[in-house]
Amino acid sequence: MSPSTRRTASGRDTAWIQTTATLGLFLSLLVILGCRTAMPNADFESWGWRIPFLLSAVLLGVSVWIRLKLNESPLFQKMKSEGKTSKAPIKESFDNGPTSESCWWHSSA
Repeated sequence: MSPSTRRTASGRDTAWIQTTATLGLFLSLLVILGCRTAMPNADFESWGWRIPFLLSAVLLGVSVWIRLKLNESPLFQKMKSEGKTSKAPIKESFDNGPTSESCWWHSSA
């Protein structure tokens, strides 16, 4: 996000991405707490625990819709038009460069 945004706003925009992850965690905890307090404990343990998962399916649909409406960055569009995109990006992120061992180490921790 930050390479394609205004220079003065790149820090704020990039921080917003990290902030929304934390806000999502707190929101999910509030939903679980709300479900637990809205029904008896036996009901929550037998079927009520499924409610937060069903709500997350709705959020998944919203997030896919948002992602489909977003444009790629100008740099990625240029790389794609030139055919310079990676064929196996996940594999290359772990195999290329001097930090590949540290990537594997940290991913297994």
